[in-house]
Amino acid sequence: MKLKFLFTFIVSSILLVSCSDGKSSSSSSSSRNDGALTCSTDKVIIGGELDWFSREEIDDYNQRANSLAVGQLKLPAQFASCTAFLINKDTIMTNNHCVTRASDLKNSTFNLYDENENRQSYKCRTFLGSKPSLDYALIKCENNPGDKHGYVYLDTQAPEVGNSMYVVQENCNYIDEPYCEIDRYVSYGDIIDIRGSRITHLADTLPGSSGSPIVSLDKHKVIALHNAGSTTSTSAFNYGIPMNKIIKSMQQYFPRVEFSTDLNIRAPRSNIDRSPSSCAE
Repeated sequence: MKLKFLFTFIVSSILLVSCSDGKSSSSSSSSRNDGALTCSTDKVIIGGELDWFSREEIDDYNQRANSLAVGQLKLPAQFASCTAFLINKDTIMTNNHCVTRASDLKNSTFNLYDENENRQSYKCRTFLGSKPSLDYALIKCENNPGDKHGYVYLDTQAPEVGNSMYVVQENCNYIDEPYCEIDRYVSYGDIIDIRGSRITHLADTLPGSSGSPIVSLDKHKVIALHNAGSTTSTSAFNYGIPMNKIIKSMQQYFPRVEFSTDLNIRAPRSNIDRSPSSCAE
């Protein structure tokens, strides 16, 4: 039992991680690549109590449709996991601090639920590239999981302070339940600050939520990529990278990676056109 507890503690400690750009108050435990980011295992729970909802509690159609494209990226080579999400039929996005190079993807799997609540697993092991300055990475999967699970729509418009949003994440409350099982959760909040390539938001996350999509509550498009957290004795905040900035970077450095931006009001799932548009708006 002691060995099992020790193993659980170690794995929980390694779970990838929220990161900051060095301007937040969280203590850093490592740095990646060019020093643009520092990483911390701080849990970031706004108000001191974890406030998120399980997949069974997601009853809004648009939120549920988006959540089907979000899964857990298991990274055995790093003894870690992050959240990732489909942006087309065969490509997922996560954080650069989760996956920085092809070797990080050795034996990796992308695991997510389908419409019938069955857990599916896909090999996503082709590293397409990443950008440390915006903390995103792109990975190609086998067998086109987006044909079954759909994919999210990305927002080319800059997010604004006051935007209501939700974070879809694959995680579990291992703080209170050390032996919990990974599942899909949604937390809600608002964007309270935007400075350069960073937004500040108030939706709850835990280590392992890195790489989650931050989705507009009214447009249901991805407006940012969650990547960071900061806690002090008096406050707690989460951070993300604006998706409009990531899109511009993708158009420059990864022009062959397709994604969709044309969602206005999501049609019934059977009528959704899942063919990605051109990278350019």
